[in-house]
Amino acid sequence: MVYNQKYLPPRKPGLQKYLQNYVPYIAKQSQSHVALNESQNHGLFGCIQNTYLPKDIESLRDATKYIIGKSQDDKCILYHGFISLSAGEVIQQGYANRQKWEQLLAAKMSDVAKANHIKIENLEWVSALHVKKDHSHCHLIFWDKRQGIKEPHIPKQAFEQKMEWLRGRFARSIFPEQFKELYQQKDGAFETLRDAMHPFFDEFGTLMDGMTEGEYMALKKQLSALSPDYADEKMINPKISYDQLKEITRQIIRIREIIPKTGSLKYQYIPQGVKEKLDEASLQIIHANAACRSAYYAYLRSAKDIRKVYADNPESLEEAEAQARSVILKSVGNKVLQAAKTLDDLEREPEHKNQPNNEREAAHDLFMQIAFMLSRGAQNNNARASRLRTSELSRQAKIELAKKLEDKSLDWGQYER
Repeated sequence: MVYNQKYLPPRKPGLQKYLQNYVPYIAKQSQSHVALNESQNHGLFGCIQNTYLPKDIESLRDATKYIIGKSQDDKCILYHGFISLSAGEVIQQGYANRQKWEQLLAAKMSDVAKANHIKIENLEWVSALHVKKDHSHCHLIFWDKRQGIKEPHIPKQAFEQKMEWLRGRFARSIFPEQFKELYQQKDGAFETLRDAMHPFFDEFGTLMDGMTEGEYMALKKQLSALSPDYADEKMINPKISYDQLKEITRQIIRIREIIPKTGSLKYQYIPQGVKEKLDEASLQIIHANAACRSAYYAYLRSAKDIRKVYADNPESLEEAEAQARSVILKSVGNKVLQAAKTLDDLEREPEHKNQPNNEREAAHDLFMQIAFMLSRGAQNNNARASRLRTSELSRQAKIELAKKLEDKSLDWGQYER
């Protein structure tokens, strides 16, 4: 499950034209399957113009005009949210129909308003559900019709905390059974920790008794050393510029043109010459955006920090960095191949052929996946390195554990589930 958002200030150059195109895009023109309103040719629904329960928007043209008016005439700041579930999560949690998504948004918009300092009585919003083979997602546009907040920009750390809180609120509604069993699952994780990293956590089972908030946060860091699933995932700013998207698109198309037409499209099986070009494309994609680039170098640094536990000479650290880079290139390369194949498959479908948004959406999806994966990997490695530095293990035990940790591959989280 992913939730992200950005904002569109009224003074943003070209915003009116952007909205004229973007609202119809999410309502009916996306290459994804849009869940349409009954007896209508678009799928926009929401709460606008003094409605307080979600309902189908009757006129897409009037709604688009109203949203533009709120932005350009009333100077309201528009927020663009995006909530996504993987195909497995859609099936397992019963989100295969739009009614369930409408119920989710109706229940959670009060939390969205709270996180963005909007009084619930002043909140207006529209949404549309897009269904794809590998995931489904809702685009969400919302605003304060009274415009109480003039400047939504907040420090990055505070923004990350708000997004983490909102993701948690959505998750509690989407995965009620999992949250009901949360403590049992944590007990299982504690047992796994005891088995896998016993030297770190002597008498681990007693830690929960009378635990303070500070002790609990310390325990979370210990958990994140075990698996990316327990790591604090840094919020990735979903904003990506046109030029960045254009570069990522260019690289996907470049790889699409040279990949084998038959055989397995797996990194380890493609010809060496293609693999070299794929590595170049992967690095270009990573460096096209600051979020990806920052997470990439954080991962390389964290790999070297683990190596320093038993060998801190320059040659060994260079080797650790090279190994980490190889892991990244293999993981990202497979995702680029998957994006190229998805784009190829779309172009074969008559209703999607030659659609200008095909490449853009494939590029944006790829960017989000890479940024989150690298962030999770770096956070996970940092937690491991921290535990190694501060543990009371013998030097030999630290060396053995560090070598085991170096063998860990990258985790794509929800994108593999």
